[in-house]
Amino acid sequence: MEQAFNDHRTDVFMNLCNDLTSEQKAEYANRAYENQNLDILSNLIYDLPHDQVLSLAQKAYDDQRIRYFEIIVYELNSADIAKFRTQAKKDGRNEFYSMLEDY
Repeated sequence: MEQAFNDHRTDVFMNLCNDLTSEQKAEYANRAYENQNLDILSNLIYDLPHDQVLSLAQKAYDDQRIRYFEIIVYELNSADIAKFRTQAKKDGRNEFYSMLEDY
């Protein structure tokens, strides 16, 4: 599994990760974010608890990684989205604000 992750072999990794715990999936999701592996992150995001999703969304917002944020935002609730929309408007991050207007 580790080799598939390191080689960005999303198909193999996802087939092997079914037996992982929530904590392990969260760890891999954070590593995928750090290693810029959008494919694995986008597949793991659906299995993460809300606090982990919110943490990754905040990290993507802070790092101004709009593509990552766009993937993560699907798993946020309406209150979280409203908060990010307000923050994006305040920060003048028009790309984020425009994207969040659709939610």
